[in-house]
Amino acid sequence: MRVEDLVVTLLIPTVNFSIPLMLASIGEVSLERAGIINVGLEGVMLISAFVSAVSTLIFNSLIIGMFLSIIISVLLASFFSLLVLKLNADQILVGLGMFILAEGITVIGLYAIWGAPYMPSPVSYTIPSITITPQESLSYFTFLALALGFLLYFIIFKTKIGLLIRAIGEDPEVAYSTGMPVSRIQFLLIILNFTLGSLAGSFISVGINSRFVPGMTAGDGFIALAITAFSNWNPLIALGGSILFGFTLDLPLWLPITFGISYPYQFSDMLPYIVMIAVLAGVIKKVKPPKSLGKTFKKD
Repeated sequence: MRVEDLVVTLLIPTVNFSIPLMLASIGEVSLERAGIINVGLEGVMLISAFVSAVSTLIFNSLIIGMFLSIIISVLLASFFSLLVLKLNADQILVGLGMFILAEGITVIGLYAIWGAPYMPSPVSYTIPSITITPQESLSYFTFLALALGFLLYFIIFKTKIGLLIRAIGEDPEVAYSTGMPVSRIQFLLIILNFTLGSLAGSFISVGINSRFVPGMTAGDGFIALAITAFSNWNPLIALGGSILFGFTLDLPLWLPITFGISYPYQFSDMLPYIVMIAVLAGVIKKVKPPKSLGKTFKKD
């Protein structure tokens, strides 16, 4: 096999694996810049993966499937906002509760619809892609994720509204005292975060795969949280970090197919988390999170 072919067979799947991480991490960067953390991102992705795949199969329409998953994510975002912004619930506990809920409700949903913990058949329609070689294709979601990453970077660091977002993340009380609509901005960013998480989950079930499998997000939401910290809350660095972790997901699959190298399957399961721990250990003292991240803002 030529070197060019080796690079293509490694690079294209790496980018495809990184798309959910890109979407989820840039959404989390935007939200955490305003002082809110969503540790339930994995749950949002899992529920969206379920709704997208099941709805696409039932209605035989990818558009309906993805639209319904976004609607569900907006409803979840509204519930999250109610608990966190209105009732001042602990953000970490709400997020963990949402993740636990997702783990159970998706399996219950499969049993309720088909009486089994799996879908009876794959979906007929998946997210389209561009054919690069007869074996490899690049999803159109690549360009969507990259465009959104650059757009969010521009908004956060180059616009007045981005300055407001960062001010809220540093000290929401001071921001509120100057007349900023703190809760409104945080609510809109929660909607954005859950919507991008929904797209990430949908891509896993009807982009990379063609059916829903319980637990199929496999920790991508938690990796996206790690990428957010690794990026120092910068959407552009989050895009690069996502590609790095996408590489760790693809490499264990690429080596045996290309070179016939065999190893225990547990290696491919643990590699992304080993890299995540190593990266965070290396940068944790160098990054500077928003000062109010995870703290409850109470209006007087």
